[in-house]
Amino acid sequence: MKTLAKLLALLLVIASAPLLATAQESTKEMPQQMIEHISKTPNIGFAVKTEKALRGALGNYKRLKENKVPIEHFEVVIAGKILKDISRNQKLYSLVEAQLQQKDFKITVCAVAMKNLRLHLEDLPNGVEMTPTYSLRILELQALGYNMIIP
Repeated sequence: MKTLAKLLALLLVIASAPLLATAQESTKEMPQQMIEHISKTPNIGFAVKTEKALRGALGNYKRLKENKVPIEHFEVVIAGKILKDISRNQKLYSLVEAQLQQKDFKITVCAVAMKNLRLHLEDLPNGVEMTPTYSLRILELQALGYNMIIP
């Protein structure tokens, strides 16, 4: 009985693999209307406090670029323990460092969080900038007309 259940599960996985691949490919393409709407405000900001949210912001940046959405400025504002993770985790550090090579991409970090975590700007990838507080930078970006995402 267990062998039959395992066999059926295996067949289900094999049969659904092409569907999963198609679903993953189709999520990379954005509808044209969405591209047109987002293009109206070419300044985008993400406020993040977790690695998952940071990776989400980076993934959205990549998806927008792949779909040729015009971006003038894309900024990620970071606060919280994720800052310590970036400073200590080489893969995460390298991911941020590589992203900062894009001319329209910027990362700002909260000075209060940095102080509380006993971190210095030199502990983070070159190009990261400091802002007095997370919330004030978010307010400033909103005042400047950025579309802000705060997951």
